[in-house]
Amino acid sequence: MTLLATLRELTALPGPSGAEREVALAFAKHLRAVTDEVTLDPFGNVVGTLRGDNAQAALMISAHTDEVGLIVKYVEADGGLRVDLNGLIDERVTLATPVDVWARRGPLAGVVGARSRHHLTPEELARPLDTMDLWVHVGAASADEARALGVRIGDLITFKPNFQELAGGWVASKALDDRAGLAVVLEALRDLPRRNFDIHVVGAAQEEVGSRGARVAAQTLRPHVAISVDTVAGAEPGTPRARATQVCGGGPVLRAWEWMSGSMTGTAYDRRLFERAQDLADAAGVPHQLDIARTWTDACGIAPTGHGVPTAGLYIPRRCAHSPCELAKLSDLEQAVRLLQALLAGLDGRELRELASPTRL
Repeated sequence: MTLLATLRELTALPGPSGAEREVALAFAKHLRAVTDEVTLDPFGNVVGTLRGDNAQAALMISAHTDEVGLIVKYVEADGGLRVDLNGLIDERVTLATPVDVWARRGPLAGVVGARSRHHLTPEELARPLDTMDLWVHVGAASADEARALGVRIGDLITFKPNFQELAGGWVASKALDDRAGLAVVLEALRDLPRRNFDIHVVGAAQEEVGSRGARVAAQTLRPHVAISVDTVAGAEPGTPRARATQVCGGGPVLRAWEWMSGSMTGTAYDRRLFERAQDLADAAGVPHQLDIARTWTDACGIAPTGHGVPTAGLYIPRRCAHSPCELAKLSDLEQAVRLLQALLAGLDGRELRELASPTRL
């Protein structure tokens, strides 16, 4: 299966944080072709292990299975569903968006409500949109009708599948974050020669709500070194380059540092790995970009586990981040495959053990 076909398949699946099973099982199916053993842990993480020859160490590659969405918070008397956010979303991008509400009896088609421009006062237009302004219409005319359809508080809501290819090598879809990362990891592992270290590939659950699954997996697997593979917010029209140093079409991103202000969550990436990855990318002739960002990734869940796991970040730039339809360049995914292959080929078990060893002073 081609990279594009894998991406199309994975983005079509629902995988809201906390209910990633369909994506996890699809990823597991592909992992079985490129690893020796595949398991699903109690938290919902998929783990595929490729055994090394005379393995001296273990490396963990993490890409997350979940996507941002909404969650039912309350059912109004008129049947409208009040919602909260499941992941970091700008409320403005959700308006009038087709969604699936995952009720007990199966998915219900719905639309995120948007008050008509005709009915809004100038004062209302100037006020920022609040989460409590959002509602979803599923066709119910009362709370009893909504309950009869199987709707309950806590039901998860995902954006409708909408994958399409655009001109210029662009792709558009919900959930490119991080189905693009999953597709890149699978492609990089195809025909990979066995190394002298074990490779644990993790399809991590619940990244969008705090990198929870990757933390669980790292605590269990205890890797010497890790690589986080994800998407990052690339520069868009009107974005100053000083704010977003990575652009779509410029190749994959190697991250130096990240921090989500307010939550005190982030990662100071291992400087040795950061520089080693740049050297390996240069040696392989892979175009790449560098960045720092105010965000978090699975690296923040992996790096502080155990005695500390040296972690690198390999990321794919995309536009319209955390929205019902994200944008990316297929060429960036292809170069990300090459860069991940270069890292796996350039590192060896002894180096991984040295990176993970305490320094005697």
